Amino acid sequence: TVLDGTLELATFEVSAFRATKKSFNPENPSNLGKAEFAFSVSAPGKGSLEIANEKGTIIKNIDLPSFSTWNQHFYWEGTDNFDNSIPDGLYLVTLITSDEKAHTAKVYIDRSIHYPLSGSMHGTSSTGPVELSNLLPQGSFAFNFNVALTNAGPIPGITLSLGLPAHIEAGFRVGMLTNSEQKKEDYISVSLKKSISIEPFSTALLARFAYGSGEKPQATSGVTNGLAVGVATGFSTATYAFHGEFELLNGNSNGLPSTESFLLAGGLIARLFFGPLSTSLWTRYESGYFNSLFFNSANLMPGLSLHAIIPQTNLTLNIDLGYAITRQQQLFFLYTGFGVLF
Repeated sequence: TVLDGTLELATFEVSAFRATKKSFNPENPSNLGKAEFAFSVSAPGKGSLEIANEKGTIIKNIDLPSFSTWNQHFYWEGTDNFDNSIPDGLYLVTLITSDEKAHTAKVYIDRSIHYPLSGSMHGTSSTGPVELSNLLPQGSFAFNFNVALTNAGPIPGITLSLGLPAHIEAGFRVGMLTNSEQKKEDYISVSLKKSISIEPFSTALLARFAYGSGEKPQATSGVTNGLAVGVATGFSTATYAFHGEFELLNGNSNGLPSTESFLLAGGLIARLFFGPLSTSLWTRYESGYFNSLFFNSANLMPGLSLHAIIPQTNLTLNIDLGYAITRQQQLFFLYTGFGVLF
């Protein structure tokens, strides 16, 4: 079938102009320190962004490249026309195009927003197995694909952490080990933290439940399973931080509640920051069950960590290297993962 016709230029229109996040801190690394604006166009065209403060004074003009695709994304780093930093507050962003319609979005600069460069072995922000006292900001989330390499074999898993209102962070991790007998062992951890922060100090109350289905899951995970409640506290600056935590745990080797399976645990962290990179030294100590000889099953776990945000992206790299020492055994583990942070 032969069709005869002509094409007409589509009318240029803009739709769905928005800031992808309500607030941002320009001092955060990579894309986390930028405001992103997104919109759609119906035809090729040009435009610019005009940014004004609460008083209506225009402090930034951004000429946008020609629109050659339907969906557009542009960033603002929180500076004025002279690339100077500007104060915290509300800013009104206007998209100016040839369709002569008003397209505006609001965004806040808030330098109290900090994303912890961290891992998530329990589901929430941590360095190795030691919980951090600072949390993901409200409305953000981190998703990780990770693998724990241990003496017993690899344990692949996924982790999701959420920054909730009222300074709460929640998260979970699920993983699976196929042992030497080709039997599958499952690992599940669910965590919750509530933080109180007065810069540069932070304190968090934490609760966690971890379960392992294997015959001796502690021998492969390195950290005792069960219900844990405790407190973490820390001191953070732009270049270094110190954190400590204390926990009371209850649960048998799988993590199920038991009146005879209480123990104490604690950890310390020293961290250094280099822009989008964090390096840490940490150690965790577990006392062993109260109903046994108090130090018979004690566990000392030193280690080091490397956490990073890949430049110009929201992608993260997490590496935690640890060595667990007990009277019965010694356990090496390497916990590594890639993720995305929003």
